[in-house]
Amino acid sequence: MTGYSHLSPTQTAVLQSVTYFRQLTTSQIRRTHYRSGTPDGQRVRCCRHLTRLTKLGYLKRMWGAYNGTTEYVYQLATTKARTPEPHTLDISEYFVRLIEAGARNFTYRTEPWCHTRVGHVQLKPDFYLEIGGASYFGEMDGSVEWESQLTAKMRRYVQAIDSGAWPEDRAFPIVLWLVPDEARRKYLDDIIHKLNEKTLFSVVLFDEAAEVITGEQIRKAG
Repeated sequence: MTGYSHLSPTQTAVLQSVTYFRQLTTSQIRRTHYRSGTPDGQRVRCCRHLTRLTKLGYLKRMWGAYNGTTEYVYQLATTKARTPEPHTLDISEYFVRLIEAGARNFTYRTEPWCHTRVGHVQLKPDFYLEIGGASYFGEMDGSVEWESQLTAKMRRYVQAIDSGAWPEDRAFPIVLWLVPDEARRKYLDDIIHKLNEKTLFSVVLFDEAAEVITGEQIRKAG
């Protein structure tokens, strides 16, 4: 992003993040870009910068609830969305939690940059993650899809592998399903069991996913 010499490096980074993730809450921005100093100092700097970016016409904000908290949600001023998008914010939140869990030197691609075609199969995960020598296609599960929909989505990944079009020198990414609760984890595990594809799919609680993946990275590095 160029042409923003009147912005500080942190303000520019915030603008880049909102551009990339499409929507971010105030707390997500603070936890990503304002990690030094006291908690009060972090909040003051974050709010001051967001106010400036909004007044300059780069960002706009709306009041909304996410993850049990009501706060401002920021997006580009040119964006037409009129309400917070929980699915989009979940994808942003997982990135923030990876940072907080100590993840380093990782790649995190969101939609549409994580979408890819393997042979004749179009894959549209919610995110793509490379960390610690492992790679993942990420699926944010909001408990809204039924078994038939989930099965069809899972079969597309199986078809991608079976197509033979994936590069032989690269391991096919694990498909990581992030679910909200234990009941939903069991629901997806049962579907995976029926497909007999336990090595391809992994189901993890959303609240534990960052620590699980980062812990694996640390163990491999050690």
